[in-house]
Amino acid sequence: MVERRHDPRYPAAWTVRLWPTEDLFLFGRAADVSLHGLRIVLSKLSPTATVSPGESYRVDVSPWPWPHAELRCNAVIRHVSGDGIGVETREGLPVGGLSGPREPPRGRRWTNPGSSRSS
Repeated sequence: MVERRHDPRYPAAWTVRLWPTEDLFLFGRAADVSLHGLRIVLSKLSPTATVSPGESYRVDVSPWPWPHAELRCNAVIRHVSGDGIGVETREGLPVGGLSGPREPPRGRRWTNPGSSRSS
C-alpha cells in the first residue's frame, strides 16, 4: 500500500468530537495529526454511529496544550478501521508546536512535501 499522506504526521493527544448528525457526536482523541488530517481513536464510552469513507462531517478539535482553543472544521472520512477513523481536513491544523514527525509504518513512504499534490 502506498502512503497517500502529503504531510508528516505528529503524535498528539487532542480531544476530538466528530458529528455524524446535528444531535449526535462521537468523542475520542487524535492519536496523530498532520497539517491536513488526523487519526481519531474513539472512546469506548462514545456512542455508536456509522461513518463512511468519502462522507464529510463537522469535527471539533481541542489541540493540547491549548484546551480552550477549540477549532471547528469540516473533515472527509478517508478510512475507518477497528482502532480508529482517518480524516482529511481542508483547513490546516496547528501542528507547529508538536514534536518531531512520527515515522511512517514499514512498507509505506512519505510523499515529498516539495512535490505538487496529486489526488
